[in-house]
Amino acid sequence: MPFQGANRSGFPFTGGSIYVMVSEHGVAGMMEELHRAWREGDRSVLAELVDYAKLYIEHLVQHIDKENNVLFPMLESTAAEVPASKSVEEIERENEHDKWIAVLEELKKKYGV
Repeated sequence: MPFQGANRSGFPFTGGSIYVMVSEHGVAGMMEELHRAWREGDRSVLAELVDYAKLYIEHLVQHIDKENNVLFPMLESTAAEVPASKSVEEIERENEHDKWIAVLEELKKKYGV
């Protein structure tokens, strides 16, 4: 379970802000599956892929806003200083952040989104 320290500090996982943030990451997983199917030749998923890409863009804007203005301040108000196990750059590399930004830009250009 993510955010164990926050959970132990009294912030619930199920039904709380942390749960909402974690569940929103599922949008990227669905987009990845659709992109893989499209790359492998299933042209019937294209419209759905474009819809998910648009949703993903909106999701990122809202997600980052919630992280910056809700989750992080909430955690900072109660958490002791703890060194991070990974940098933001490492996390972005692990999740292929640059690859997905390039895919989104390619789709935006191709479909005028």
